[in-house]
Amino acid sequence: MNTNEITIFINKAEQTIDQALNELAEVKIVRENDPSDFAYAQHQLQELQAEAEDLLEKVEFQERPVLVKVKQRLQEVQETMIRGI
Repeated sequence: MNTNEITIFINKAEQTIDQALNELAEVKIVRENDPSDFAYAQHQLQELQAEAEDLLEKVEFQERPVLVKVKQRLQEVQETMIRGI
């Protein structure tokens, strides 16, 4: 597996996590914001979890820990969003 591909995935996951947490904060502060942004962030988190699963099947053993950590973080943020509203 290409290390660059893993780095790109991790960066995309971190950006999505940041966006999702921002959407959660906005929902908590202003209940009138567009719920579609919140739903879109949740959808992105789900897609990235599926992508992480696919990558975990393809990567070398030594590359797995960082992907497992990112996948767990995606799941934690998604659960936080569900509980947070």
